[in-house]
Amino acid sequence: MEWHTLFEPPEAAAPAAAGTLGASVLPPEDWESADVILYGCPEQEAEAAGAGEAIRRCLMALAAPAGELKICDLGSMRPGSSPEADEERLALAAARLAAAGKIQLPIGGSSAQLFGLFLAFEDLGQPLDYVHADRSLGLYPPGEAPARETVNHRILHYGGRSLQGFTQLGCQRYFAPEAQLQLLRGRHFAALRYGELAAHPESAEAWLRMADLCAISLRSVRFGDAPGSAGPAPAGFTAAEICRIARYAGLGFQCRCLMVADYWPAADLREQTALLSAMILWHFLEGLAIRQPEFPGTEAERSRYRRYSVHLRAGTGSIEFFEHPISGRWWMEVPWPDTLGGPAPAFRLVPCTQEDCLTAQQDEIPERWWLYFNRMQQSPGT
Repeated sequence: MEWHTLFEPPEAAAPAAAGTLGASVLPPEDWESADVILYGCPEQEAEAAGAGEAIRRCLMALAAPAGELKICDLGSMRPGSSPEADEERLALAAARLAAAGKIQLPIGGSSAQLFGLFLAFEDLGQPLDYVHADRSLGLYPPGEAPARETVNHRILHYGGRSLQGFTQLGCQRYFAPEAQLQLLRGRHFAALRYGELAAHPESAEAWLRMADLCAISLRSVRFGDAPGSAGPAPAGFTAAEICRIARYAGLGFQCRCLMVADYWPAADLREQTALLSAMILWHFLEGLAIRQPEFPGTEAERSRYRRYSVHLRAGTGSIEFFEHPISGRWWMEVPWPDTLGGPAPAFRLVPCTQEDCLTAQQDEIPERWWLYFNRMQQSPGT
């Protein structure tokens, strides 16, 4: 497959200033030598026309991120004959890039197109952890038929087995009915309200640390900072908060795709939202450039961590916590349910925060522990 059959090359632009990202970006023919691939998604709504080019123009004018990242721009995807055809083409391109080990930055599309990206990673046959920042969940309880399926509803009800984790960041109770929250809890997935994250923004890091596929809908950002989002609201993340979330995704050990979605240039004020989209991508790249794979998977590696053994009277024995002495990132052991009671229970190491350790010290099992434990009970040994 040649990329020119799927993508229009990037529009010719004036020579980029020295030190900007545009001055160092690689052309489509050099994609195999790149670490990160940027490309524009099909723009299906009339209001989204030109979204990818506006974001690209702002991004290329920003200073090049730190580090030695090689970034390639494939251009914008040629539109298909229907939304279904666009989805297939996006899944085809993303699957090839994922199989080649490239980190992807799709721009200019809508959240609905996330399903094509999900299918691409599903084809790899590997466990997938998906994180979505949006103000609404877009889920429907059994028996409630939506007029139009949302992407989260499609992903959660898809028949594949790769979805290992799903976390919604920044949902607002105005837009997230209790029935939808209960549906998510029933699958042992997490939904973090915007109010929680505004008070403790660092709590998002643990959920993003092991994410594979991340998406940031500009609907999660307040109108004052993103007037050009698809359906803005007065409350939501600030520009600084959403950029911090993107940096956490870049710092994460295995994020292979970050999509910035739901930008409508027709509603944008002086390209303020296009610039914010570019800043979100820039913070992800900045985090990616200094990413460190500090996973304490062996006893030798764990010996370099601070270890805290917290005994609980709740019947689970003790929970082992590990803190990295430099980064300050925390991990905890969660036992596989089918090994409990055996001579040597097996454990899975999962990201956590210091708050989880403090909760355990109060003789309470952290909610994060229960989510992982119950999820593992549904799929033992995976």
